[in-house]
Amino acid sequence: MTFDLDGLLKMKKKIIYNSIIYTALGFLFPLGNFLLLPIFTSYLTEAKFGEFSILNNLNLFTSIIGGLGISSAVTALYPTYIEEKDLVNRYIGNVMQFTFLVNLVLFLIILLFGQELFGIIFKSEIGFYPNGLLAISYGLMYNSYFAFLIFIRLDKRVLQYAIISIMYFLLIIFSQYYMVAILKWGVYGIFYARFFVTLIFLCSIFFYFRKFIFKAIDFNKLLKPSLRYSFFIVPTSILTWFMNFSDRFYIERFIDLGNVGVYSLLFIICSLSDLVVFSIGSGVQPYLFDYFKDNNKTKINAIYKLWVSTTVIVISAIILLGSHLNLIIHKKGYMEIPSYLPIMILGFIFSAFAYLLNLQITYAKKSVYFFKSNLILVLLNLVSCYFFVSRFGIWGAVISSLLTKFAFNLISVYYVNKIFSTKVNRDLILFIITTIVVIVFFWMLAFYKILSFSTASILQFFICMIIVGKVMYPYFREFLFKKSHNLLINKE
Repeated sequence: MTFDLDGLLKMKKKIIYNSIIYTALGFLFPLGNFLLLPIFTSYLTEAKFGEFSILNNLNLFTSIIGGLGISSAVTALYPTYIEEKDLVNRYIGNVMQFTFLVNLVLFLIILLFGQELFGIIFKSEIGFYPNGLLAISYGLMYNSYFAFLIFIRLDKRVLQYAIISIMYFLLIIFSQYYMVAILKWGVYGIFYARFFVTLIFLCSIFFYFRKFIFKAIDFNKLLKPSLRYSFFIVPTSILTWFMNFSDRFYIERFIDLGNVGVYSLLFIICSLSDLVVFSIGSGVQPYLFDYFKDNNKTKINAIYKLWVSTTVIVISAIILLGSHLNLIIHKKGYMEIPSYLPIMILGFIFSAFAYLLNLQITYAKKSVYFFKSNLILVLLNLVSCYFFVSRFGIWGAVISSLLTKFAFNLISVYYVNKIFSTKVNRDLILFIITTIVVIVFFWMLAFYKILSFSTASILQFFICMIIVGKVMYPYFREFLFKKSHNLLINKE
């Protein structure tokens, strides 16, 4: 038996290369939305930005329920059909055809009852036609488009995936810019651009895959397993949607769309931390699972500290940048965001740590715990939003978000201790608590006008960097020692 070292190295390089490409392309759409923020906030009033946020959340909801959630099953079911090329093509063709037919039925239902539903849900005059209809239609179409993207990624068509993703990104970004900044079409222009760019790509995909899409649906063999898989995934995703976005609807109901716009921008700035945390998670997950398997507590705690340290750096930097929001956004209504930001973002420290703990639950294959925890968190979020937003406005939404994310952390700790032997060490808990104390301390100095928010953000950033340096110093020292030791050996 021979050992093909060259082949193994080539395979490893290919995996790393493909992972980097997929991770970078995954950043494109969130990055594009963030780059458009100065444009949207400049050309839209706070109220119109609030309307955009509400409708954007609705199209996310429709993209979840679109096709009865069957696209969420493609990742799990693809390996079942991979051995037969023709079968896997028929499978994705059946999925595309099924999502199109279901989404068409959903579209017709929404077309008939959408106006009445909008009148019941919203206090302000958020129009169903044309903005609401465009936003919902875009969400349904994106559901089908995303199913195809998942397929070509799993099929390792890296070049094809990269070309489609980059072209879609460029067209969707520049078309939105043109509609908002040049034509001055406002919220209508944003969803008009998204709708027609996605429609063009979806029609191209249907033409490209016409050989398999327009074949008879094999429901029992190809679709039934996927629908069975998505049976719990879709409700869990809906619960997550309620947990993340219901606060905007409460603000619209109890205050107005202008405050929805302010709170939405605040949330977008804070959620940049999630983007970094999830990217790190996808990178360390394979190694972390190996350490879980070996029960290597030393290396598990090292990754935990690296994870939390990176989270602290990112969150501290976001507070620093958010406190200088006036440098990129000039609308007066948004200038109160620095006063909310340090407290709001504390919740994202909790959720980042909870995400880390949930990797252990994923490793243990206890997905039912995700559904249970999401159900509890949604109920807590709905009740706390109703109670706090009705009394304290945006501050109420901030408090509700913080409570929900803290509860998320506690529930994750409970489930991990229930099913997994590795406990989080006390030093890590102390690290998180110290960071929170520093952020809250400087926020209080700024809130009570002892310091400006700008000065307080700079000071908290430097102190947080010192804390991170102290926590990570032993690992840096060990790394440098090993590097210098290896150099000495090489010289000898």
